[in-house]
Amino acid sequence: MADLQYHLVYPEANNTNDGFVQFNSVDFILLADGRKMVKNSVVVEYDLEVFSTGATPVLITDMIGLENKIGGHAFMESWSCEVQSVGNIEQINEYPRWVNMIASASKDQNDFMSAFSQAEGRQLREAGGRYVCQPVASNSSQGGNIKTSANFSIKPQVCFNNMTGDDYSFSKNGYAKISFNCARNSNALFGSGAGASNYKLKNVVLRFMSVEDDNKQGAMLMNSVSSLKQTINSQQANILSRVPSDKVNGVVISFLEQAHETNATDNSYALEQLPKLDEVQYLFSDSTARYITYTMDDYDDMILKGIEALSESGVNMCHSSKLSANKGTIIGLAFSEYIDLRSQKFSVQLKNSSAGISSNPRLVYLFFSTLIQL
Repeated sequence: MADLQYHLVYPEANNTNDGFVQFNSVDFILLADGRKMVKNSVVVEYDLEVFSTGATPVLITDMIGLENKIGGHAFMESWSCEVQSVGNIEQINEYPRWVNMIASASKDQNDFMSAFSQAEGRQLREAGGRYVCQPVASNSSQGGNIKTSANFSIKPQVCFNNMTGDDYSFSKNGYAKISFNCARNSNALFGSGAGASNYKLKNVVLRFMSVEDDNKQGAMLMNSVSSLKQTINSQQANILSRVPSDKVNGVVISFLEQAHETNATDNSYALEQLPKLDEVQYLFSDSTARYITYTMDDYDDMILKGIEALSESGVNMCHSSKLSANKGTIIGLAFSEYIDLRSQKFSVQLKNSSAGISSNPRLVYLFFSTLIQL
């Protein structure tokens, strides 16, 4: 890559001074004449300001922080990717939860000490999620401390960062548009003091790398995800979904107590248990139209299959101490092949023996692993 170039892209609506806040949309247009974007090279950087209330800067004693395993990804509620020649190719909702599930299923505790994880603001301990929201103080030669905003450099889990095959030719495909929506305050931040907390993302930029265009566009394969959220309040629940993809190779599922979704004191990205889950059953048709029924009634097996559907790294954080603390539950199923779920319904049946679920409903999040081919 002797011809490697680095590119800096500012948001279309550049709120450098005011910053981006909850519910704002941030759009980047990527285009470089005569160049190819290097696959898996997109990085987003920003400065973070967190306030305990109004414009009062947060203090460590305020007990306000973010989910430590996902760091700076916590502030992006959703992502979308668009290609000029095709249109929208990806829409990821519930994005921070998805990042939490990937981290929990593929990372060991030591992985959070790497430079990459630290740049993203990921932390080993829960308390670290509070420390990364603090301004950074440095000694001044004039005396006293100079405080600057915490800064993050994250690699979004979007399709352009999950590519194999050829690089992206701008001359063949046109511009690429990458966008995210800022998360709700009470989702991105949580803690006992987070009731009126808010945040701003400032100096937001996107970086990517490119090489000279060879006037060819080979096949590009991109791993992506499609999500569904549903509420259950009974001991037997049947969730039906249709996925807009003809190449789906697995599903993973996580849960959250419904009351925790918008309560600022609770972690809305937590991977909680579905109490007293007795059985899960997956029903769908394979590529030969053969009807498949896959039933599991062993809880450890449910967790193992969920981890296998997300990662082959051999390490994870869904161990017994996390499960007992109601913080690491992922279930799911990897398919043996890619199947087309555009015209058929995929069914998940959940059976639990919790007597209190009718008065305390649970949110069920389904994430389907898909493949995009351009």
